Amino acid sequence: MTDLKGYRFVSSKRRAREHRRFVVGQGRFAGDIDLPGTLHVALVASDLPAGRILDIDTREALAMPGVRYVLTGAELAAATDPLMIGVDAPKVRRYPLAVGVTRYCGEGIAAIVAKTRAQAEDARDVIRVSYEALPFVLDAEAAYRPETPPVHPDHGSNVLLDKSFVWGDVADAFATAKHRLSYRVRWGRSSTVPIQVTASWDP
Repeated sequence: MTDLKGYRFVSSKRRAREHRRFVVGQGRFAGDIDLPGTLHVALVASDLPAGRILDIDTREALAMPGVRYVLTGAELAAATDPLMIGVDAPKVRRYPLAVGVTRYCGEGIAAIVAKTRAQAEDARDVIRVSYEALPFVLDAEAAYRPETPPVHPDHGSNVLLDKSFVWGDVADAFATAKHRLSYRVRWGRSSTVPIQVTASWDP
C-alpha cells in the first residue's frame, strides 16, 4: 500500500481559503462587475432532443426596449470556426449555437443581447422557433447500434472514439492472477460546467 504520510491533505478536513468571503457577502461574481456600457446575453434553448430548425422569428424581440441584437447559430457559424472536439472526426462540426439542427434539449438556438439581464430574458421569451422533429435515441448503449439515428449523420456513426488504454503487461497479469473479477459499470452523463463571464473588448 502507498505510504500517504507525505500527502498531508489526503483524508484531512480542509476549508478553502476563499470560502469565508463568499459566505459573508464579500465575494465577487460576474454579476457584481458592472463595466461601463455592459450588455447582457440570454440564450434561447432548444426544447427538443433532436430537430431541424426551420425558422427563428426574432422580429418581436428586436422591437423590445433595450434589445441591441439577436444572434442566430447560422450567423455565428458564418463568422467563426467550429469548436474543437478533441477527436479525429472532421465531419462532426460543433458551434456555440445550433446550426440548422438541434441535437439535445437545452442547446442554444439564439443569443439575445440587451442593456439589462431582465430585458434579454424578456426578449428571449417572445422568440419563436419552428422545428421539424427528428428521431433520436436516449440510451447510450442503444446509440451504438447501426440502426439507431446518428447524432451527426455526416459522420455516419454515433461512435466518435473507440480506444483502449493499457499500462504495463495487462495480458500477463490476468493470465497469472489467482482470482479474476468481472463487473459492468454504467456511468452517468457528465459534461463541462458553464461559467459566467464579464468581458471587455479591447481592440
